[in-house]
Amino acid sequence: MKDNGYIVLFDYDSMIYKAVWYIATLQDIRKWFKEGRTKEWMRKEIVLLTLNRLSNMTDAILLDIEETDVPIDSVEYFLTDCPKSVRKEISPIYKANRKGNRLTKWVKLVRKEVLAMNFAAVDPQWEADDLIKDRAVEIGDDGYIICSIDKDLHQIHGIHFDYYRPTAKDENGKPLLDHNGDKVKNPCRGLSYITETEANRFFWKQMLTGDATDNIKGLKGVGPKRAEKFIIEAENSLEDMVKGKYIDHFGEDEGIAQFEMHKVLIGLGIDHRP
Repeated sequence: MKDNGYIVLFDYDSMIYKAVWYIATLQDIRKWFKEGRTKEWMRKEIVLLTLNRLSNMTDAILLDIEETDVPIDSVEYFLTDCPKSVRKEISPIYKANRKGNRLTKWVKLVRKEVLAMNFAAVDPQWEADDLIKDRAVEIGDDGYIICSIDKDLHQIHGIHFDYYRPTAKDENGKPLLDHNGDKVKNPCRGLSYITETEANRFFWKQMLTGDATDNIKGLKGVGPKRAEKFIIEAENSLEDMVKGKYIDHFGEDEGIAQFEMHKVLIGLGIDHRP
């Protein structure tokens, strides 16, 4: 354990969505309508409740980290606000599969309020994940803890803290309920260490399989197991192997073009920027 504390790099994108999720149920909204509340009043109330919850969640997560006996020196926050997204410029279908739901408008409102507070790092072209990678490179090995539930950040080697709390289940796989009928949560997944080799392999695996969440297509017929097989066989020549697979699939010129584009779409930070 190092003597001085670590810098916690906090991914606030997923935090905002998580905070909104439990605020303002349909029952609450019906109750407010019966009380004669206006839509503007409800909007302000939901945003205020969410911001309070967001603050409490952040404090609780930092306390969870400290309880692992890992010292914290400072905390830095990162948020996505990139109207000139490079990824969307090179691939119009990037994240085009993400449809709005009942939470979308509240997430946007809360994000706007958080941005106005001016405490989170943002960039007009790059997402929070990219900024976290940049900062991790700047800080150097073993100086940071990446706090996120986003798998994409597994491209970054070093200490990670996953605050997701899985639902406890019985022997039949059904959720356990407490005396109030609420689902019982297991402890958060907590600390883990991703080696440089593991981070590198994660990136090249995504290059082969794509990322359905972000609407990034992988190579046809290459799923996770097949990608892992290719990676194991390639050993240290992963870039040459993956580029070769792209050329085999698309042909020489198109394969190289697709390979370079996907490196930008999937890769995080300065290492993959055009």
